[in-house]
Amino acid sequence: MEPLRITWSVLDAMAWLALMGYAAYVAFSLFGYLKLQLAVASPAADLPPLTVIIPARNEEARLAACLDAVLAQQHPRFHILVVDDASTDATLRIARQYAERDDRVTVLRGHSGKKAALQQGIAEAATAWVVTLDADCTPPPGWLATLGRAMIPDIAMVCGPVTLVGGGIFGQWQALESAGLMVLSAGAFGLDMPGMNNGANLALRKDAFLAVGGYAGTDHLASGDDMLLLQKLRRAGYCVRYAADKAAVVPTQACSGLSGFLQQRRRWVSKARAYRNPFLLLGSGSLFVFFLAWLLLLPAALLFSPLFPTLGVLLGLKWLLDAPVLAAGVALVRRPLLLLWYPVVQLLQIPYVIWAGCMSLSPGAYRWKDRIVR
Repeated sequence: MEPLRITWSVLDAMAWLALMGYAAYVAFSLFGYLKLQLAVASPAADLPPLTVIIPARNEEARLAACLDAVLAQQHPRFHILVVDDASTDATLRIARQYAERDDRVTVLRGHSGKKAALQQGIAEAATAWVVTLDADCTPPPGWLATLGRAMIPDIAMVCGPVTLVGGGIFGQWQALESAGLMVLSAGAFGLDMPGMNNGANLALRKDAFLAVGGYAGTDHLASGDDMLLLQKLRRAGYCVRYAADKAAVVPTQACSGLSGFLQQRRRWVSKARAYRNPFLLLGSGSLFVFFLAWLLLLPAALLFSPLFPTLGVLLGLKWLLDAPVLAAGVALVRRPLLLLWYPVVQLLQIPYVIWAGCMSLSPGAYRWKDRIVR
């Protein structure tokens, strides 16, 4: 029995140390987010002309709504490049119909995945700034103008928040989790330690993109057109900015089923070994170790009942740490009712974080846009 007690003590210490690391990550992130909200940034003198690049593969059900939303933007000068990524449905036909009706829309043909489609669109863009948008997004009317006001001369990238919509009950859980991640992402920008962003809502200065070689060095990864590019720009000394503004929030589609969700998250974690941001690694690593130690202590608590209060305290403190993050997140995306899913998010996060941490070591093959990616 003594070796078991020693093992339990080690796991207990691991859980407490990991929780302290996570607490530091959350506290600093919230400070950075508050700093970002209170900062009085100088807006751009004039809204720059923009090119919105929309890579699209098999998006016949959503592309029209996306294009309608972009064409309705309250911005005086923008052009849309739809890059069809070898779609096998009516995506290309729908895009061409819009191009025939509105000269602000141009359609390109691509054949080699999202990064290649984006690279092609950026090369074709005639403006100094480009904005990348997923084909299942429906941005609000003030979106482009809000991003444009953040495009001051010394900035090379402007990142914006997203909110997940649809997906039924399962989508509500994803939306609340995503809202919290938006606050943590923005907070790191406020601390000048940015690590997370989302390619579904991203603006780039074309000359900076070309100067760092675009996606070269990460093009073997299907994902990473956002976070890994952010890393490259930062390493090259470029300044970046986060538009933590309600008018900049872009709705995008949540996964409607568990299978699609797991495939999506395998794609996300496939780039984890390329992360170099120490602040991001502190947060993700601490959370993984905490949940792993907590879960391993759970069967021990069945044999040694005094451990149950410790497990409850650990989990309760974790819930308290996350509360202000999620509250700030739902305020940013203007969806307060998402907090009703708070207990569900917290409980599902335990197996999900452990699974994602293990997958990051060896994600294997996954399906994305009707392609098998290895």
